[in-house]
Amino acid sequence: WLDSLDATGAFQALRNIGAFGTTGNQEAIEGFIDLCARSDFSVPNTFWCNVYKLWLHHYARMAVQEFQSRIWSIVNAFNDRYHADGLRATCQPATVLSYEQIKAKEAGLGKVDLHPASGRWIAAGVLDVVRSTVTVNCARAATLLVDDFFKPASILENRIELVRVLNGFNESNSATLTGYRSLTLNVHFDGGIRLLGRNLSGASGNRRSSLIPGAAVDDLLKKRSNEMQLSLIGEVP
Repeated sequence: WLDSLDATGAFQALRNIGAFGTTGNQEAIEGFIDLCARSDFSVPNTFWCNVYKLWLHHYARMAVQEFQSRIWSIVNAFNDRYHADGLRATCQPATVLSYEQIKAKEAGLGKVDLHPASGRWIAAGVLDVVRSTVTVNCARAATLLVDDFFKPASILENRIELVRVLNGFNESNSATLTGYRSLTLNVHFDGGIRLLGRNLSGASGNRRSSLIPGAAVDDLLKKRSNEMQLSLIGEVP
């Protein structure tokens, strides 16, 4: 829907992930039209340059609870194994990045533009939309946690796999993040297929969206997927 500039598809995608806070027909339609009145979404050019960020925020909200649970399970397994050795790790979940936070980070990744299509996807490079901070009590604990737990993790067994490690302790890296160093792990989280709620009752009224010229808003309701693959990149600093 983003590549093809399909407004009906955009509505359905946002509705499927709860961007309008409801699965009811009329409420979803009202939410979509209200969205199109906001300055970031009020004309087609800005709508298509910004809607992916909004979708990403709400998609991450669907994933965050299980993502945090998977990180916690790894930290707990580490503590169980190495508690007797005096090694420990703690986990501090973070809230999902807001639409505004994603937009601010996106600005440093490239130019957002309607054309080419890749200009609408710049926010896909924001890899910490879901994140959890893990703190250990010594350098050995950090090494063991990464080597013995995160590196062997797999989608099949753990629902996550390690895809990148940024080593802030590397001697060749003189830069620090606000005065401290850390290991930053990016992990691929796969939550599997989710069933989505369906509510096909209730009329939508006569309001229209300017993104769908000449089409009754009821047309938006004709097709709706009831399944979604939940998969994204998260960050563990």
